[in-house]
Amino acid sequence: MTKSRKIFVGVSIALISAAIFGAPLAALYFTLSPKELANYLLYPQKISNSYKNIGLNPYGVAGKKIEIPIANGGHLSAFYFPRPSAPYTVLISHGQGQMETQIGLAHAALCSNLNVLIYDYQGYGESTGKASTANMQSDGIAAFDFLVNKKGLKQNQIIDMGSSLGTGIAANLALKRNCAAVLLVAPYASLSQAACENIGYFKLYPPNLFPQPDLTCLPLMASSDPKPVVIIHGALDQRIPVTHSRKLAATYKLNHPQNSQALHYVELPKCNHGDITLNTITEELNHIVAGLKTSNKTLLSKN
Repeated sequence: MTKSRKIFVGVSIALISAAIFGAPLAALYFTLSPKELANYLLYPQKISNSYKNIGLNPYGVAGKKIEIPIANGGHLSAFYFPRPSAPYTVLISHGQGQMETQIGLAHAALCSNLNVLIYDYQGYGESTGKASTANMQSDGIAAFDFLVNKKGLKQNQIIDMGSSLGTGIAANLALKRNCAAVLLVAPYASLSQAACENIGYFKLYPPNLFPQPDLTCLPLMASSDPKPVVIIHGALDQRIPVTHSRKLAATYKLNHPQNSQALHYVELPKCNHGDITLNTITEELNHIVAGLKTSNKTLLSKN
């Protein structure tokens, strides 16, 4: 169904409902829209002292809690774990929920002997501001720019990693900044599509009644400036079906036939959403680093 057709169907349903059943049903239609329910289904509720179980010395790496300034005068709360002489830093855009349930992603990166920055979006954890898909996109860019401007990293020293909800944020970041590589764990082609697959009646709504902008990984796969991309997905995933990653991989290969080797697609046959082990993530980060080292040696030899 085309975008204009979806808008027409959504408006028609609302008008017909209002005509037949009156304004209350029409109001219910809009109240139960994905855009209105996002505050309950997509964004987390604030929890005081939400970082109390986050350790700052995993694997002997001395980390610290930091604040990343954002354009509206507020800040993103984050945790930075530096390793001396690490060749790359992993910037993690985590999945839905509280930071303490996502911190294992940072541990997986530390096992690859890399620096790590994991941050909370606006409205999450102790970050200021309000959660929205637009703010999430700008939050990813703010965290990246913090590493460049405050930590002195070069853009091509940063590995852009996203998990679940965070994959759309990481993919958008990779379009806006020249990162070294991208790692997407259980990504979606578009967040609105994934929402419709989880909640069937959402298919009755036009695009403008979903959170805007829609988070999506597809534009990165079709970008004219392809970056090394690793995708990991469980074949049994019911929250974000593996068909999303298959579509992303196919789009990348279709648009970059001469550079298809820069995509590494890992489909885990017995994994559901959240079953992907930290060891698997560590292995794929090691794969990325090895590939980057090989590419750098090839570039040096050509020069």
